Amino acid sequence: MPTTRLRCGTSSFSAKSWVGPFYPPGTKPADFLSVYGTHFDAVEVDATYYAVPSARTVLGWESKVEEGFALCAKFPRSIVHCGEGPTPDPAAVLVPDAVQAPTDAFLKVMDLLGAKCGPLVLQFP
Repeated sequence: MPTTRLRCGTSSFSAKSWVGPFYPPGTKPADFLSVYGTHFDAVEVDATYYAVPSARTVLGWESKVEEGFALCAKFPRSIVHCGEGPTPDPAAVLVPDAVQAPTDAFLKVMDLLGAKCGPLVLQFP
């Protein structure tokens, strides 16, 4: 029988209001993920919902967490809404011609996480 692994994490690691209650006082935003990774083994990266991240950003995340950590990213809204605004384009949602290019770009950059890439979340309106 396969072993099931339960992971614990939150929907973000970047809340500045966590400095003091969770992050030690004086923790810089650039260090949030490294500190977070000493307490949890997974996180949802909400920032990817707003744009496909750069390779530099993704490689930075990958370098700040240990092996066995799972970075779970949201597909960008340009894919799940077929646009950048809060209102989706119902004629284009999940239409390959409308979403293939940004989907390919997103998957390519997330592949840089290697084994640290966790589930990728499709959050529809």
